[in-house]
Amino acid sequence: MIALLLFLQTAAIERALIVRDGPAQVMVAVTSSGGERLVRADALMSAMGGALVNGPNQRFTLVLSRGRLELVEGLPFARLDTTMIPLARPPVMRGGFLYLPFQLVSEIIPRYGGGYFYDRGARELRTFTTVARRTPA
Repeated sequence: MIALLLFLQTAAIERALIVRDGPAQVMVAVTSSGGERLVRADALMSAMGGALVNGPNQRFTLVLSRGRLELVEGLPFARLDTTMIPLARPPVMRGGFLYLPFQLVSEIIPRYGGGYFYDRGARELRTFTTVARRTPA
């Protein structure tokens, strides 16, 4: 019975995403449903040191270190300030949790969130900072 439950749990988790900030890393489950990869928004924001803000009318805000992405459950768009960003799939509610399409991890957050890079081969979302280069005197 325990083996069956363990199998069902691992079958639902396609892969884990690693969120890395310097030497610190946190694993976030990536689930698959109907051929689409999804990430639980609260787990992702916690791993990134951000926050998920629940608003009225199924509106959500992903609070990142350098920006706020606004989402509406069921609509395939994200908003950053006045910029509307199309999504391949809309965010969805399942079991009382908001699930984000993986495109937010692999494309949208690195492009618009500032300070993040997605390494597809390592399945890592990494933070980075730019360092000013010193020129010799």
